[in-house]
Amino acid sequence: MQGIRAGCITSAVLTILAGIIIVIAGASISSKNTPYRDYWPELYSLPIYAAVVGGLAIILSAGLLYVITRQFPALTTVVSIGLIVVAILALISGALDIAGRAHIRSRTLNTTKYLVSNFYANNSDTQEVYNRLQQTYKCCGIIDAFDWSKLDPTTSSVPDSCCIKMSPGCGYNQLVQQNHIYLSGCAEIVGNAYSLHYATLIVFSFLVMVFCITEAITGFLFESHIRQRYELM
Repeated sequence: MQGIRAGCITSAVLTILAGIIIVIAGASISSKNTPYRDYWPELYSLPIYAAVVGGLAIILSAGLLYVITRQFPALTTVVSIGLIVVAILALISGALDIAGRAHIRSRTLNTTKYLVSNFYANNSDTQEVYNRLQQTYKCCGIIDAFDWSKLDPTTSSVPDSCCIKMSPGCGYNQLVQQNHIYLSGCAEIVGNAYSLHYATLIVFSFLVMVFCITEAITGFLFESHIRQRYELM
């Protein structure tokens, strides 16, 4: 009895910790990718989904701690079933993240190509997005800074957002001087960053799933022992 209760409490605490981490990570990743949600929508929506799952895991784990402390068998069963549902949701979250991570580098390469090719088009949104991307991830161009010269072979300048210290006109003639700009392209840097985002969500989604299943099993066992004790009384 005491061993089952201790296992239930331990798994609940671990679920709460994993839930807190995935809520924070999900909110942070989603917030960081809000400016780019039109181009990488899955990296805006999937972290929110993971954070919601983490929040549900926290609530139900706290509920399980309460009902086993008060020894309510019926509520223990209800909460344990809820934890199974959350485990399924966490499995779905992890599976979606795995699918997204598998193609994120090629997706990022194609997206950066599109944004650069449309940078000087009559679309201020595209320009604003890529300027922000280059400054945030400290990169320039697609593969490297010289991608900007492919748009106009006669130019030796890059957008000011390529500059290490951004200021008006700082990108002028920097493909020649190369002393004030980031030279690495955005496709690899952003792709690696997004791959890491996915990896974080995958790890903690599956941790939440495992801990929730463990909680549910120990919860059912604890409920069974309580009922047996009541029957003996």
